[in-house]
Amino acid sequence: MEELLEKLKEVSALLRSPSLHLKSSRNRDVEKKIEDFELLVEKLKVQHANSRLSDIKTKEILINLSELMHEINVLCDLKLENLNFLDQLKPLN
Repeated sequence: MEELLEKLKEVSALLRSPSLHLKSSRNRDVEKKIEDFELLVEKLKVQHANSRLSDIKTKEILINLSELMHEINVLCDLKLENLNFLDQLKPLN
């Protein structure tokens, strides 16, 4: 999970890079999606820190992160192939 959280931190930095926004005509929508992404990353951190919370909640967060990445990709008209690993994320059982 630590490695995943580190990768998500890198994704957040990439999403905040100016080059991503310059290619988007929907900057406001992209900004909102990025904020939602970062909020979900924070929820995942809390989920990881609190072992009493269920893996089902973790899975929901990961699914939402994947959906947001897809939406950001569509909004930016970019092929964010280096972020495709997010589609494969699942909590360990």
